[in-house]
Amino acid sequence: MAGLYSLGVSVFSDQGGRKYMEDVTQIVVEPEPTAEEKPSPRRSLSQPLSLRPSP
Repeated sequence: MAGLYSLGVSVFSDQGGRKYMEDVTQIVVEPEPTAEEKPSPRRSLSQPLSLRPSP
């Protein structure tokens, strides 16, 4: 992804004697992973293990 995005936010606040507050926020945009990049699903701790009887 080429390019840089800028986002400005203005928030009204009646606390602290300030009427308006300005902050800088960074937003990172990343592509979703493909099927090859996705990690394999993990077994939940609440799921029982399937144990084979010993011979």
